[in-house]
Amino acid sequence: MSDQVHKAAMRTPGALVLFAFPLFLAGCEPSVSDRFPGPWIEERSAGIDRVLDTHNVTGCEHFAYRPSNISNGPLDPRGDFLVYCSADGSNWTGYIARPALAANSSLEGPFEIYADIAPP
Repeated sequence: MSDQVHKAAMRTPGALVLFAFPLFLAGCEPSVSDRFPGPWIEERSAGIDRVLDTHNVTGCEHFAYRPSNISNGPLDPRGDFLVYCSADGSNWTGYIARPALAANSSLEGPFEIYADIAPP
């Protein structure tokens, strides 16, 4: 009997690892380059333009965006977009735009561009 208890105790850590590892992975967020894999889209988007206008963003004469890997386009309610704006084509500012959300929650930024995602 004590031999069975000993074997059960030895199996428990393995069971905990199998249970806890998926929970650990669920808490990991993908990198920005995984979340916005590209390529850059440089044509204007009415939805993203509306978000930028609503938040009085200026300096977007040069404009490019990347949909997130779960988005199906600028009006997808799940969609968010990495947007890079530049007034001169050299100095870029980053935003995360969500055109399908309410105006007060549809834009994050401005922030410096991501080191692993070069501008277009």
